[in-house]
Amino acid sequence: MTAESSRTEFSQVVAQPDGHLRFESAVVPQRARRGSGWADVDLNLSRGADGRLRTAVSVADVAFSGDGSGPLVTLTRAGQTVTLSWPGTLPKPTVDKSSAKYSEVMPDVDLVVRATETGFTPHSRDQVRCRCSAARDRGDPARSGRSQACWRRLDAQHRR
Repeated sequence: MTAESSRTEFSQVVAQPDGHLRFESAVVPQRARRGSGWADVDLNLSRGADGRLRTAVSVADVAFSGDGSGPLVTLTRAGQTVTLSWPGTLPKPTVDKSSAKYSEVMPDVDLVVRATETGFTPHSRDQVRCRCSAARDRGDPARSGRSQACWRRLDAQHRR
């Protein structure tokens, strides 16, 4: 049985059958407040009434563009909001659990954003997938020489 008054996003005290108390703690949020209770963090994305993609349960209200219009990401936590946009119109994303993939945001480049326990991961080389890099990794000789060109094009876009 959990001592409800001890519960936070990161920790809780659980009473054991033998009468001992066990303190449980984590480095990332395990639960979020929902009304007067708690719900386990669930980062799976689904389309909200406003058309944006949202997590089921998170400590932050993160929303990704659901149809390519509006901001790429809106994050609200503790009354503060941050909005990130993409220069241009995004394609409609495909969703895989906690990730939204916007295909072909630039030639041969897909943009992937992922919800996390505290918000989202901004795009970086870990989240921007370049198909010509994947072709190189598979040994596709027709596209393998384009990998560096893709990253140069991507880096040039970020400097603008």
